[in-house]
Amino acid sequence: MTSSPGRPPHGQGGKAHIRLQPSAYFETPDGVRVSYENSAGLYEVICADCGDNADIPYEQAPDELRKVRGPYQNENLAMRALEQHMGARFR
Repeated sequence: MTSSPGRPPHGQGGKAHIRLQPSAYFETPDGVRVSYENSAGLYEVICADCGDNADIPYEQAPDELRKVRGPYQNENLAMRALEQHMGARFR
């Protein structure tokens, strides 16, 4: 991790966010990685300040980052996890 949860520079510049967890990735013939959205509606937290990269599938992320990512059963739970991780309130 490049910074500790809830401590600067966490979240400066909009580097942390929640998203629907992709269910699958594939690579186009020209090498572009594309993801399918998860139809189950699971959410995850992506924190670039911790070294996470949204292009890396959940299964390939290090355990430390997967603990932050989730998955979370709904958007509200993901937002609470993000707020706790960041040590701030975004609403």
